[in-house]
Amino acid sequence: MTTVPPMVYPGSPNVRSTDPIESHEAADLSDTAASQLEVMRILEHADRPLSDGEIYREHLAAPVLNPWSFSDSRLRTARHELVEDGRVVEAGVGRTSKGRRCKTWAVAS
Repeated sequence: MTTVPPMVYPGSPNVRSTDPIESHEAADLSDTAASQLEVMRILEHADRPLSDGEIYREHLAAPVLNPWSFSDSRLRTARHELVEDGRVVEAGVGRTSKGRRCKTWAVAS
């Protein structure tokens, strides 16, 4: 049995051709560029490196600055995409709201 590789288009979310239609619909509605801009905005205005959870909380705290509403999952994915592009870097270790250790992120210099 062979598998079909994911369909990858620059600037678009990755969806496998074998994924259910709901995944394709969600990807079509996802604004990759806007979510990446939101992560960059948050990290650029932060006074220290932030965890993914802190990025999401900052996103929720500034609805006036951001007309889009992104899920925590979309923002984590956007942050990962920015890491892959070299625009965001791992900056240390922080704590989650539950006290667990987690990575923190900052804009690459």
